[in-house]
Amino acid sequence: MEIVASPPKVMEIETSSICNLRCVMCPQSIEGGVPRPNHLPESIAEKIIPYITPSTECVSLHGIGEPFLSKSFWNILPHIPKECHAQCNTNLTVLTDKMLNALVSSNFNLLNVSLDGPDPDLYFKIRGFDLSIILSNMEKIISARNQAGNTHLKVYGNMTLMRCNIDTIINFMDLIIGDLGCNAVQVWPLNNWGVSPNSRYNQINNGWEFNYEEQGAWNHKELYKRRLNEARLYAEVRGWELIINDTLEE
Repeated sequence: MEIVASPPKVMEIETSSICNLRCVMCPQSIEGGVPRPNHLPESIAEKIIPYITPSTECVSLHGIGEPFLSKSFWNILPHIPKECHAQCNTNLTVLTDKMLNALVSSNFNLLNVSLDGPDPDLYFKIRGFDLSIILSNMEKIISARNQAGNTHLKVYGNMTLMRCNIDTIINFMDLIIGDLGCNAVQVWPLNNWGVSPNSRYNQINNGWEFNYEEQGAWNHKELYKRRLNEARLYAEVRGWELIINDTLEE
């Protein structure tokens, strides 16, 4: 029998592999793309909670699913110590007053909201949902956070960069940071799995013929480099935080 002398410093807990959206670039949109989708059982969450201690440096509470749908996410949330950095990615399609109060009153640190662009029509093509609902939910969180004097909760707007949205980075920053008052914008490219695996994602979704390979940064390197440089300069002039995944620079 092995005895662990101290709890882990970094924990990645997939609170759910179930999602309510079928975004074109996600395995959730592929039949069989997510084997055995499930929420983290509450009984397992209860066993994990004691290992989240003040010595835990970072806890990620997301995976391939939407964490806000999981009871385990909300059960773990109030047990996060203030010394620990806790974060998750969310599509923010579901937000109740109870969820909002729990989030703002907790020690949770970073909410990464996946939006993929400022244009409602393109957002619907990519994610099949109403962008105005997401923006309204972001406004609610930021307003509640500020009213509560919560200085540790940061809200980011995320973009998965594709050919269809690469030209909108600056407009996205204007919306997310300039209008909504979020802390940062974070961008990264599509994963390049190879031509054959990429083709699994090709589909007609919400009236849009999506071709994964055609959308990839690797086929539009000069355009991506130019738009990212423009966005970087734009953010620097305004004192905004733009986080660019390093793989875009390769």
